[in-house]
Amino acid sequence: MPLPKFNYHGLLPEGVHDCRLEDLHERIVTNPQRELLWKNLQAFLEWARGMDQFSYAYIDGGFITDKIFPEDIDVILQTRANYGPDAFVAMEPFFAEGIDKIFDRFSVHLHFWCEGFPGGISDFRRFFHLPISAAAGRRTTRTQGGGEERHRPHPVMNEPTNANWAGVLQYKAHLLHQQIAAMQRLAADAGATPERLEQACAPYYRLLDEIYAKDIPVAHALDTADLLLHLNGEGLQTDRPRLSLVSSIMGDVRKQVGTMIKTLVSSLDESVELPREIDLGLCSFAFGSLYLGFAVPAPPAGMIELRGDPLFSASREALSLLGKVTDHIEEADAYAHICRDLADPKLRDAALSAVGQLAPSGRRGVSSVAIGGRALPDRPWRTLTPETRSQIRTWLEKPVLGDEVVELSGRVRSIDLDLRRFDLRRIDGGSQPDLRCIYPASFDLAAKKWLDSIVIVRGQVETYRGAARLLQVQGVREDVATN
Repeated sequence: MPLPKFNYHGLLPEGVHDCRLEDLHERIVTNPQRELLWKNLQAFLEWARGMDQFSYAYIDGGFITDKIFPEDIDVILQTRANYGPDAFVAMEPFFAEGIDKIFDRFSVHLHFWCEGFPGGISDFRRFFHLPISAAAGRRTTRTQGGGEERHRPHPVMNEPTNANWAGVLQYKAHLLHQQIAAMQRLAADAGATPERLEQACAPYYRLLDEIYAKDIPVAHALDTADLLLHLNGEGLQTDRPRLSLVSSIMGDVRKQVGTMIKTLVSSLDESVELPREIDLGLCSFAFGSLYLGFAVPAPPAGMIELRGDPLFSASREALSLLGKVTDHIEEADAYAHICRDLADPKLRDAALSAVGQLAPSGRRGVSSVAIGGRALPDRPWRTLTPETRSQIRTWLEKPVLGDEVVELSGRVRSIDLDLRRFDLRRIDGGSQPDLRCIYPASFDLAAKKWLDSIVIVRGQVETYRGAARLLQVQGVREDVATN
């Protein structure tokens, strides 16, 4: 049976997947960079196989994800001998070669495991089974290099992961400290020299360094962000993306998210007087592709947030609407589902506009944006791509579902020249709620003069609970009698 498909995070399903090398090659060797790593892995496994001391090789890390350009491979060799001097003897040739030299030669980060570790020691293989994030999470592929083809989860690798990401990191660090202690004891029992002891523990100290340098910022983002965006693409496949790219992305995303909040808050509660800018604060920044975490602003120091406060409660509700828009975004009948879940056409159009703006254009090296966060509980991450952006733009061209044509008078507010949308307020003297209007490209020049003017609009309208909420503009003229 071939390896299962990658999930929406680009990972194999949870568990250890036994396979032949041929199956692994078919799945993960997709470009010249991966082909080079594959040749290095083949050479390394041939070397290890020639010692006839190891029963399994566990292949881990970014190499067995859909990461476009992985830089290395994590391998755990399981000794045939149980914990004891014979197991250390099996490992010793690699320590003699030097762990760093092995990496330089094969691009392999090497680790070891043997059965029968002293009581209380957790299974180190679980370290690579516990994800910290969509990018840093790993699933293990086990290979014997050509034995019977199998696919089944390993019994010790199926425990559910902790939803508290700081707790996940603490457990992973705990596994590493246990492994270091076990390797120190194993080396001492085998009479190893200080140099061999240093080599035996070096891989696990490296992983501890990675936790402190890379994973903690991602865990902070996962635990604290109301809205978390994970951006991926060729321009971000490095620990050192260009500063101009990062600052540009941060500025654009923050602007789009702020605009989304402002639009959706006004749609949810039109009585709220909004500040000029809604500052959706940047609470997290982490590499691993690129994570940007945003939090709904809390009341200023000294102020008490009353239950039901319209601005803050509407802001949080606005973020949760992203989940409703993106829940079915990848399905064939996505728009029908969105119309069902967001029956208010004005709210639906505002939410779709926001998601369309968040979806990447494909420029600047960003190919996907995954959306998650505390404001979207119990929902899997949803990935937005340039194809998503194109599809949403098609929906937004003619979003009105009704056939009725009306003519209404009101004041133009909150015009968006890029999306060709404006809000019409104080309709017919204030007797009706605000109306969201969509105008065609033929009105682009005239629209620049509409802001704060009183106009008469005519077009196809969609209603909600008896009130006009979304209008496809067919004509606009100045209300001379009122202006």
